[in-house]
Amino acid sequence: MNNTISFKALSYALILTTSIMLLEIIGGILSRSLALISDAGHMLMDSISLMISFIALKISKKEPTESKTYGFYRIEILSAFINGILLAFVAFFIFREAYMRLFEPIIILEIPMLIIATIGLSANIVSALILSKQSHLSLNIKGAFLHVISDTLSSFCVIVGGIMINITKIYLIDTILGIGISILIFNGSYQLLKEAVNILMEGTPKGLKIKDVMDEILKVKGVKNVHDLHVWSITTNMNALSAHIVLDNIFLEDASKILYEIREILKNKFKIMHTTLQIECELCPEGKVCVFSIKNKG
Repeated sequence: MNNTISFKALSYALILTTSIMLLEIIGGILSRSLALISDAGHMLMDSISLMISFIALKISKKEPTESKTYGFYRIEILSAFINGILLAFVAFFIFREAYMRLFEPIIILEIPMLIIATIGLSANIVSALILSKQSHLSLNIKGAFLHVISDTLSSFCVIVGGIMINITKIYLIDTILGIGISILIFNGSYQLLKEAVNILMEGTPKGLKIKDVMDEILKVKGVKNVHDLHVWSITTNMNALSAHIVLDNIFLEDASKILYEIREILKNKFKIMHTTLQIECELCPEGKVCVFSIKNKG
């Protein structure tokens, strides 16, 4: 990932989001629109999450140390985890306020609400476009992108709601929109937290099946068995694998060639760039393995 582009993308998105947040806070108070205030609160969390993402991206590029041999890549996943929690908090706050307004409807000034929501929508679209091209490269950037996307959806809903309120004068629409926005935000939070927790727990990378990996390794000529197979993610799009490979004894002289063939399969078919493979043979004394291993760091 191009770090310079990532820093710039986050910086532009942060400036836009913070500016519109301040505008929506003022507009929400003046228009008394829960949908607009909710959107402003959401953007406040977005500003915080974008700042966290920016700091995390910077820290993640630090060189590995003796105590952090993999480097600081995981800081991006921690950032995504925090962003997911913030999204859930925003969703809960909006839902709570909307529920209270079901019993105490408030008259909404729809024209200011519409004007400010339109400005917010335009800014959110620009921010989303800035982040979209890199959102698949990093869970951290993806978290920031999801925040902006949910902002875009909520701004659009606010505009539609403002138009409907202006036509019908049914102010309950604003409350219903607030509930709808909270549900959308919560769903984004759940998906982000699910992916972040899986990486932090060193679960099998999304979209990859252990059985498929094992089957491909066993297809290599000379491989008798595979055990102690583990696959995990260090960070987004950086998968690692370790395994013990049992070779047929007549192929021991070709061990180096077999290991490199396995490495290429893992790299090309499964995008696993970090592999540690240890060779074992059928006739080795019980409890011992052949002293032969290769480690690939991509």
